[in-house]
Amino acid sequence: MMQIKFKHLFLVFLLLGFTACTSVEPDQGGDDLAELDAGAGDEGGVDDVDDAGGDEMGDEFADEADVADLGGDDAAGGDEDAFAGGDDMAGDEFTDDEFAEPDMETADAGQEPMEEDGLGTEDPLAESEPFPEPMEETQDVASEPLPMEPGGGVEDFAEPAAGGVAGNEVTDIKYLANQAGGTVVIETSGKANYRTRLNEDSNQFVIEIAGANLPRRLKRPYIMKEFESEFAAINAYQNSGSSTARIVVQMRNPGRALVQQEGNSILVLPPTQENMAAFVDDAQPEEIVEETDLQAAVEEDDSEPSYNVAEAEKDEKVLGSRTLDEFLMGNNKFYGRKLSIQTKDADVRDALNFIAEYSGINMIISDDVGGSISLKLREVPWDQALITIMRAKRLGYIRQGNVIRISTLGTLQAEADSARAIIESQKSLIPIRVKVLPVSYAVVEELAGQLRPFLSEGRGRIAADPRTSSLIITDTDEVLNRITRLVKNLDIPPMQVMIEGKIVEATEAFQRSVGVNWSFDGEPVTLSDSGGANGGPLDLRTTFSVNPVSRDSLRGNPFALSLTVGRLDFLGELGAILSLAETENSAKVLSSPRIVTLNKQAAEITQEGQVLTKSTVTEQGGTSKTQVERTPVTLNLKVTPQITAVGSVILDVDVKRQFAGGVVDTESLARAINTRQAKTKVLVDNGQTAVIGGVYQSDNTQSESGVPVLKDLPVLGWLFKARGRDFQKNELLIFLTPRIINFGDKGGGGDGMETSSLVDVLEGAG
Repeated sequence: MMQIKFKHLFLVFLLLGFTACTSVEPDQGGDDLAELDAGAGDEGGVDDVDDAGGDEMGDEFADEADVADLGGDDAAGGDEDAFAGGDDMAGDEFTDDEFAEPDMETADAGQEPMEEDGLGTEDPLAESEPFPEPMEETQDVASEPLPMEPGGGVEDFAEPAAGGVAGNEVTDIKYLANQAGGTVVIETSGKANYRTRLNEDSNQFVIEIAGANLPRRLKRPYIMKEFESEFAAINAYQNSGSSTARIVVQMRNPGRALVQQEGNSILVLPPTQENMAAFVDDAQPEEIVEETDLQAAVEEDDSEPSYNVAEAEKDEKVLGSRTLDEFLMGNNKFYGRKLSIQTKDADVRDALNFIAEYSGINMIISDDVGGSISLKLREVPWDQALITIMRAKRLGYIRQGNVIRISTLGTLQAEADSARAIIESQKSLIPIRVKVLPVSYAVVEELAGQLRPFLSEGRGRIAADPRTSSLIITDTDEVLNRITRLVKNLDIPPMQVMIEGKIVEATEAFQRSVGVNWSFDGEPVTLSDSGGANGGPLDLRTTFSVNPVSRDSLRGNPFALSLTVGRLDFLGELGAILSLAETENSAKVLSSPRIVTLNKQAAEITQEGQVLTKSTVTEQGGTSKTQVERTPVTLNLKVTPQITAVGSVILDVDVKRQFAGGVVDTESLARAINTRQAKTKVLVDNGQTAVIGGVYQSDNTQSESGVPVLKDLPVLGWLFKARGRDFQKNELLIFLTPRIINFGDKGGGGDGMETSSLVDVLEGAG
């Protein structure tokens, strides 16, 4: 083992010395390297190396020379089994079924472990053991060649490209947009050895270039969201200490990209039908190889995607705002990779260029940007550093696509003012038109006032025609379209509300009168014919009566009891009447009005009666005339509904009731007019009932009338007085139930109304 390591170290020193010798004469050195590459894969590779590099290289290093050359036949063909059985580069992206075929196209003999940002690592391959021992399962296919990709390109299951240049370098990675879905171009300093693999879980296509160096400026993600391509993003990275550069292509849709090598460029094409057809036409006849199960070791940490997709997606959010003002007002988060920078009195342009180079963004710096700046930033996101520099130097930016242009705030403000002036001047040149918009439900005068602020200043006009209920608008096409949309949203059928009311009034009255009425009529005394004045009779009749009970109450009550209790013929006729009168009234008035009204429109229901009052009027000439006056008494219900957005109803209710009281004058039958009123605002759900007013009144009156002094005598006083009792009870209840009627829903309303449009009517008539 020590001997193998010693040979290996000696080979490295010899190659370094050979490189130093050939650097003086570049032309001759190039020929020597060509001879070295040509002879490394043959059996006599040692003799060719001796001729090119001198006698320093002995036979004992012939095998090592074969190993150093990745383009040799032994590495590509004879040791194919070694790649299949011992290469740990496949990763968890390949399942066991995928290993049924030889997936790896090339292998890096000097591959070293890679660990960078958690983007995937490689298992180290010992320098002293350039190729693991082939496994038994791979012996059957060792002698059979694997299919080659057209044009020297290498896909999965293909041989590595021959003639690769050791110490290669990736010079550029770019994306070319075209109608075929775009092309990813990977340029190298020389013809490269590469292989490809597909991670179906993360939908990533990986190109691994062996023996190549990836510059730091290319180690970044490339986001292609601005392009309509099958490629979503590209990420290039190389782990520390590794000689393999990896380019990961994030596919938008499942599929395997097509790879083709042309000179020092590797072309990655999307799997479209056009590219597939062109690829098949250019392909060389391939030898069909029988599939054989292969068992290969995989990297322990290759189960994760080859690069962090979430981190790459963050780059899409970096400086996503169009201008600096929009960024400061709407976003205070930074997503860029962190950097550290420390300068003193450095040119601002150099600082901006450094950030552009580090981040890989497309940046244009205007000529008016200048001055110096001192920075000391540690582990700061690069977009935050860029914003800080711009704010410190009063700079701003404008983003157009994936290009950021940086200039002074004054210049950007002047450009914005100029752009607004140009837009305003162009607006004055736009022709205007006249449009008539019919209005079905809204009031045209009110709608015209609401639309006037949306017209073009100085050019737009609007007029309302109440006769045809139309709006006449003059403005540009853009404004007319906007006004048309506004009218369509504002001129909508209003909602309707049906209000069902129940008004219940209960009245209960009780009257009772008890008393005794006395009367005495004296008989006339007639003297003889010889006596008296002028021989006439002398009338000595006297009359008196005691009536504590009102005759009106007796007369008005047909069921009053009038009983004559005594009659004396001593001097005349003495009569006594016992009066018992009792009246009980009970009334219940029930009214159920129903009315439909528009939203926010008042609905009013009125019920009116009359109270008659007699009066005597003396006219000229002394004649009297009886007149009858009619006093109205009303029941008024006024409701204004308002439909809320959640379907409930706000009711603004005003209830007023007038009614006649008791008789205050028996001759004129005059009555007092009483009023009850309730005014409130209540919120109820659709279809629920609200009790608006409940007025309860109870009157209990007791009265006593009779002959003064006599009515106060004990026991006997009942013969000269009467007592009365008057009891009245009134109760008023009001119930209101609102129901929302959906306009245009035939049969859906509670009132059975149907609605139809004017178009339906005209079509039915036609």
